[in-house]
Amino acid sequence: MNLIASGHQGLRPLVGDLTHQKLVLRYDKLNRRFQMPRFQIFHATGGMGCQENAPAPMIYGLHIADGESARWDRQDFIGIASDELVMQALEDTTPVQAIDLDDRVYFVMAKDGNWTKGKTLEVARQRLQRITPAPVRTAFHAHPDSEPNEFGWLSYPAGAEPVEVRIKKRGGIWTDGN
Repeated sequence: MNLIASGHQGLRPLVGDLTHQKLVLRYDKLNRRFQMPRFQIFHATGGMGCQENAPAPMIYGLHIADGESARWDRQDFIGIASDELVMQALEDTTPVQAIDLDDRVYFVMAKDGNWTKGKTLEVARQRLQRITPAPVRTAFHAHPDSEPNEFGWLSYPAGAEPVEVRIKKRGGIWTDGN
């Protein structure tokens, strides 16, 4: 089965109360490794975003494929899935691409919200200096598919948790103090 997109047969519009509905997540919101129909199906359990015209768009629930709990915004979904569409999506058994946990980069985040990454901590710091004069807030050693979200937290592929870096300065060069 191909990825589920707007206009797909078995997809109803997002109207009414979405609590306890099977919603279809926009595939471009998923990490590339998880862009498969089975990971697009999300069981909404609550949140203000389940109601139309709610002041906050958050919807809480579970990804049906792996049972992982998550929070998404209402605009991240393209519709309500019919039972038939859910069954078709779950029949897809394409394996998830393996993560190489040794393949990591350094993410450096400034206090003004700007961020960059590099193969070494010093390279990432130098790139950040070119972007902003703001001081560094934090640094992480993380999987390259990770990226900061709008709240300044680092999102990452399942099983590839980032590690916060204690920065040490030696002779003007930043090093990982962990």
